[in-house]
Amino acid sequence: MARAGLTTLLFVLTTMAWAAAKLGPANPTDQDRLQGAWQIVSVSRGGESDELQVGGFITFAGDTVVFGPNPAAVNTEHLNVIDLAAMS
Repeated sequence: MARAGLTTLLFVLTTMAWAAAKLGPANPTDQDRLQGAWQIVSVSRGGESDELQVGGFITFAGDTVVFGPNPAAVNTEHLNVIDLAAMS
């Protein structure tokens, strides 16, 4: 009986750890939400459409943002820091 209880407990703990890892932080920041590759779907400058940028990618990885035509290509890399205090 004790062995079945221990097996059940281990299963529950393992499932909870897996779910926590998949869900990410409980209170994600804006920077957490931006992580990954994003495809550009539209761009406008001064009210005019800029179709040359459409289809490119912006990839956020930690505190770095990379702009380019493809997430796997050699692209332009920049430091990305979100400072919400500066926006207030």
